[in-house]
Amino acid sequence: MPPPHSAIKMPPPYHPIAPVALITSHLYQPFPVSPDTQERGTNLHYLNALFNWTRPHRCPLDLPESLIIAGLRPPANQSIGRPYYVTRRPLDDSQSGVGIRDEFDYETAHSMNRYLPPSYSDSPGARAISALLSAFHPGAFASTRHPPHSSVALVRSVGPDHVEVAFRLHGEFQLARPPAYPFWFTPSFWFGHAVFSADFSRLLLLDMDLPADKNLNVDMEWVQAGMSGAPDELLVEVDIGYSSSMRLCTENACKLKPEAVGRYDHQLAAVAKPSEQPMSFDRAFSLLEVELYPFKRVPYLPFPEAFRRAKLAAKSDVDDGKGSPRLVHSVTALENPAVQSLLERRFVSTWVLIIDLQKWQQEKDQDPWLAQVSTRTLEAYSFPVTSLISDGNGTVVHSLYANAMLDSADKKITSNFSVEEAHGEAYLKFLEDGLAIADKK
Repeated sequence: MPPPHSAIKMPPPYHPIAPVALITSHLYQPFPVSPDTQERGTNLHYLNALFNWTRPHRCPLDLPESLIIAGLRPPANQSIGRPYYVTRRPLDDSQSGVGIRDEFDYETAHSMNRYLPPSYSDSPGARAISALLSAFHPGAFASTRHPPHSSVALVRSVGPDHVEVAFRLHGEFQLARPPAYPFWFTPSFWFGHAVFSADFSRLLLLDMDLPADKNLNVDMEWVQAGMSGAPDELLVEVDIGYSSSMRLCTENACKLKPEAVGRYDHQLAAVAKPSEQPMSFDRAFSLLEVELYPFKRVPYLPFPEAFRRAKLAAKSDVDDGKGSPRLVHSVTALENPAVQSLLERRFVSTWVLIIDLQKWQQEKDQDPWLAQVSTRTLEAYSFPVTSLISDGNGTVVHSLYANAMLDSADKKITSNFSVEEAHGEAYLKFLEDGLAIADKK
């Protein structure tokens, strides 16, 4: 068995003779711009920073192993399966999790008007993430302007010769340079694992990539001049795109392609022998996701499955005389405890991308029912985010435009009533009103 973490000394500072990890970067183009952006008449000149990014910045990337180890290693005595923070924005002591806090001013650090990342001198985790992501582009930031701001990891397996951690990293890229306006490129996240020697003196393996199983996995945000061209009239534009691959891997990990079944387990078996069967990577992924997004404790089902389950639940409720049927709630949720409790008791929860709804809407011959549900959902949608309450047949019972909710809730914020409380109260009222409407039908 490996020695307890409390008995392990931190690796020595990097010296030229220290071990170096050679990491291969994979960046596949193009990053398509959506038809919506083109229809809005966006001047493609503002997208030059994106179109000019055609290959990784550094490949292969050589980094001192000690840099990666210091950034990703778990705290002392960290139990298997318990998430810890690799980086996090400043939080009060009541927040869950253990880890290193980034030292930066929150408002300044999350301004859009930045070109160069900070030094991250006080955060080993941020230094490691910044160094890794610089393989793709020199303008790599180890924190994001929008939630969750943080990166997390957990110990997945240990053995006499190794410690393995699974991690979920968040970062983004500033692609532009002055005098061009800022252009932010924000992948959803990178998921992967790293295997260290039991004494944390060596990095045995690392593999991380941007999940490509969704139709959209990259946010883009940029500044452009307004219609008048006046320097004080600037507009912020947004779009969502897709990247088929943003992967970093050590040479021994790159042998297996991302789509290989059991990729991570095969990689681990090639370099170490766990003392017992490791938890599944699906389980590790779920634990890390819930740590960053506590509202995910409420299960969120795929869109078609959520409606089918709601239909079955409704039939059961009627047969048993239990009252109103289960309803489908989408597209967003809050972390308010009362909201979570009500969702668990009375709703089936889901979220869905517009691009998927549009695809299903066209598949009337293959699945007429899903096409109808998708059509009803799209008819009730307003950009950018809408929450809907629907019955199992897709009939929309109640809807809430996210921006309207935020504007209304913000008016109630006082010194004694926080932002979270105001938003939670507004969303709880939306859910309760939806149930009341459904009960009358």
